[in-house]
Amino acid sequence: MNIACIVADQNYPSYSEQTVYGLRFVERLQRQFLEFKCDEVFFVSDLPSPAENMKSKNIPDFIRFAKNLDVQQDIRLLMVKSNVIMDDRLIKFARDSYEDLQLTEQGGFVKLSGSNLKAFIHHLSTVKDISQLIDFTKKQEDSYSIKVVTPNNFDSYIEDLRLNFVPYYFQYESGSDLRSIENQMYEANFKGTMDFIATYIYKYPVREITRFLSRYPFVKPNYVTFLSIIASFAVPLLFAFGYMGFAVLTGWCMFIFDSVDGKLARLTVRLSRTAGIIEHATSAPAIFLWFAGLTWYFSNGQFFDFDNINTIAGWILMVLYWVDKTMCGIFRIKFKREIYDFANIDKTFHLIACRRAIILLIVTVGYITGKTESSFRFLAFWMICSFVFHLMRILWISTGISKSSSHQT
Repeated sequence: MNIACIVADQNYPSYSEQTVYGLRFVERLQRQFLEFKCDEVFFVSDLPSPAENMKSKNIPDFIRFAKNLDVQQDIRLLMVKSNVIMDDRLIKFARDSYEDLQLTEQGGFVKLSGSNLKAFIHHLSTVKDISQLIDFTKKQEDSYSIKVVTPNNFDSYIEDLRLNFVPYYFQYESGSDLRSIENQMYEANFKGTMDFIATYIYKYPVREITRFLSRYPFVKPNYVTFLSIIASFAVPLLFAFGYMGFAVLTGWCMFIFDSVDGKLARLTVRLSRTAGIIEHATSAPAIFLWFAGLTWYFSNGQFFDFDNINTIAGWILMVLYWVDKTMCGIFRIKFKREIYDFANIDKTFHLIACRRAIILLIVTVGYITGKTESSFRFLAFWMICSFVFHLMRILWISTGISKSSSHQT
């Protein structure tokens, strides 16, 4: 049983209205604890709870609550100061860890269970106010001994984002630069291995759009995801009918929507696994249809006329796209890591590999220069190059690992 209590110190009123990505600190912590399946979340303070559906307990109420806990059960008490802004990974680690711990020497986050929780409850009668409660959790006595850790103790790699980033942990103090904190939170939620357009161009507009939209709770990440999916399937229709300008514009809007929705969901702690599954399930078919739409247009509807060079280019794109995706998917299953960020050479090539944004960039350049047909044929050539590169890297890596394993045996 996981119980989270958010403790407000004496300075709470001075920062209670401060927000990061549209959320006050207490609201954000509440959402994080609920996201990671805490059975109960409450606010320890003499002030009313600032978050919805969260109980407020003063010190006497908290002491009575703690003394009524059955410490013989598997109960984890998670205590965090109300001025803390922390990475989801830290909360998940604390929840799942078998050790009792204190995160940072400031005592901003403490997890207790078992004998330590029993000792903590036993000595609660000495606590008279919030300040004493906070000070009490920092003590390192024989009867109350926990492991002190910092964010640097945690694995910095985020597999889903292909990113190395030390978990962020901030304790707000008067004068803290909240914009800088928001920027670091954003960096921790932006995929580490991307094409150069995402990495160097629309990364920063997306950050500002996400910051702006987070101020408006009625703008839900799922709405943005829906717009992204609609736009992605509108593009092939526009391609097929020759509306290249509208197709290009819709495609770039899709990329913005597709990048914003995930950032907005993670940074405002409004995650939807269903939306994530739908988005990933529709992404690859949508790009396949982009190629089909382009092939239909440039072959004048002669989809199976293999005497037509544009038909051949289109089928190269459609077939190699799926083969490459499948091949890279098998690699991830086997090696537990994407081929895109296996080594520096893979990360570098992924900046220009034939993937969604690069595909649209090539078509965009062709449209602007009036050479859309040439750009379509170059796209097929670049897909062949990307496929060959990934194939050679997979073979090289697999052979190298096999040789290493045989030498060890």
